[in-house]
Amino acid sequence: MNLKLPALSLISVFFLLSSCTTQRSHKINSTNSVLISDSIQQKILHLIDLDKEDHLNHEQKASFKKEVTALSQQRKKEYPKNDETARPAVVGYQLKYEEALIKQYHDKSLDNWKITVVFITPKTITPLSIDPNNRATWHGAISEEVQNDPVRLHTVLGRCTTVPQLIQLGSNVKVYSFYPESGFLKRPPLNREKYNAFVMQDKTHFINAPMKQIQELRPDEVGAIYIIQPPGTFKTSASEHPDIENPLQVIEDEISQLQSEYGADLKNQVFITNIGAGQAIDANKANIFSLCSGPLSSPDVQGCFDLRKDTITTGITKPASKEAASD
Repeated sequence: MNLKLPALSLISVFFLLSSCTTQRSHKINSTNSVLISDSIQQKILHLIDLDKEDHLNHEQKASFKKEVTALSQQRKKEYPKNDETARPAVVGYQLKYEEALIKQYHDKSLDNWKITVVFITPKTITPLSIDPNNRATWHGAISEEVQNDPVRLHTVLGRCTTVPQLIQLGSNVKVYSFYPESGFLKRPPLNREKYNAFVMQDKTHFINAPMKQIQELRPDEVGAIYIIQPPGTFKTSASEHPDIENPLQVIEDEISQLQSEYGADLKNQVFITNIGAGQAIDANKANIFSLCSGPLSSPDVQGCFDLRKDTITTGITKPASKEAASD
């Protein structure tokens, strides 16, 4: 017996296939996100072993690697307010994360991803304000305490290489530097000159973003956040991103819009690494050191993301706009 089924229009077939493809692609992306995150962690562990200039002995390297492995499980860790012990762990991790992210990018596994890096600091970021080979530029940017500690100094000077490399990775990477506008003048002339030279050199992948609506940062507001997003979790590519807006707010809004469209949780595919650390010149101050890493779906990670987003919003939003937004 032949049963005649209602014929599906070409449009119906298209949407049916599109729906299946979308659901399948999100499942693949979710798996890929975890694999990428695990791959970066393994690179960090390997890079710790390879580093011959970090001034860490075998036991210290083993302890460092244990910290890295534990972070993948506990998502967030806060450190004692002791620069001598906390900076090597936190900024040391930041250095290795940047190195690993660069290697991961060169492996061609992040070609279609969106990578956003945001620095929030009291003054212009240290790696772009000094010359690692010119000690004269260290004055006013690296405290004497850090200069006299080879372990801590290595974490500062090493990032003079990684930060420019991150900025120059590719069109799907954008790096932002947010700081109170007054923070620029708090750097000595030599540091301001060095930073300005870099700003003039690259205005496409690096966004210099002095914040006019904020004079000081709280210790917990100082640090950096790295966001890696697979295809399907963003609408605006890094190269298309409006430079005058809060990049974290744009990321959050787009994820929310896409989740509504797809009916799927995309936050578990977006991976965040958040660094809480004072600048090297402020080693003798009451800095807050912390590490946070994992999918945006984690409450701890979301909290770190929100702190960075809210700090930027406060710093760039004019008072009149703030009042209008609250009405």
